[in-house]
Amino acid sequence: MDWQNLTFAFDYLVTTGVTFSTEHRVALQASLIVLQKDNQFSRVQFCGRIDGIEGDYYIACGLGKDYIRDRVYFYRLG
Repeated sequence: MDWQNLTFAFDYLVTTGVTFSTEHRVALQASLIVLQKDNQFSRVQFCGRIDGIEGDYYIACGLGKDYIRDRVYFYRLG
């Protein structure tokens, strides 16, 4: 899901039991915007969160002009 539609998508995730606090939502959106601008991607998509024992992993995908060749995945332990 694109970072532009992230706020809209969070409302639908609540019905599945997945919740993000307001602070996490804002921090995630800000981080995705910075990721897009720093790496000059045409789009950045948030792929999801993996709940771990010691921490959660957040996964994003940066897309360049060529969506197949210019694809880079990022992860962060949160």
